[in-house]
Amino acid sequence: MNTYCFIIGTAIIAIKLQGAVIVSFDNNTTTNPFRSSSVNLATSVSGSLTDSAFNAGAGVTFNLVLDNPKIGVNVNLPSAPDFSLATNSFFGAENTGMGVGNANLGRFERGESFTLTATQDIRIESFLFHEWNGDESLYVSWTRNGIGQSGVFSMASGSGTVPSLVTVSVSGIEVDAYTSVLVVNVSPTTANSSGRLRFRNVTLTAVPEPMAVGLCSVVGSYYCLRRRR
Repeated sequence: MNTYCFIIGTAIIAIKLQGAVIVSFDNNTTTNPFRSSSVNLATSVSGSLTDSAFNAGAGVTFNLVLDNPKIGVNVNLPSAPDFSLATNSFFGAENTGMGVGNANLGRFERGESFTLTATQDIRIESFLFHEWNGDESLYVSWTRNGIGQSGVFSMASGSGTVPSLVTVSVSGIEVDAYTSVLVVNVSPTTANSSGRLRFRNVTLTAVPEPMAVGLCSVVGSYYCLRRRR
């Protein structure tokens, strides 16, 4: 007699829900704490943000701080910016975005830097530039799971309307809450207009992203069929 056994188990379907928060530096929304008129000439700007899709639509609200604008960073070695001769500065902004060190102008050029700090774990998804040429590079450093991370990101792969509405996506920048993201313009000396960029917005996502889990075929039964010879 032969015995054949079958296990009917549980199938799990997981769907990841993803939202996004757009931190806008233009002057299109008067209630936006990061609008250009609030950023211009400031040395630190903070505001409250909400990722409404987080936690299966329950949402999460957190604070973001934009601060530490500096000029004069030595970026001859792009992967290791030298701040020994850098000086504190201020943010400059105009109706279409922000930069560092120029009053009433949104110019972020080679050797300039700033930081972003959130009270929630976040991932940086993309930058939207109003001024962009494609030969720029950014050094970004951050902390994930207590471990320092850094990288040099080329801004060459932009999409959109050149040069005024260009989106550059980035990957791998997931940041622990209450730790700073350092952004430095490390564009080469050959870059157009000293690697000038104008940040119109930054897109963030709150992490970790919860999983919406659906269960189907929850049987868990064990069957044996016997066949006589």
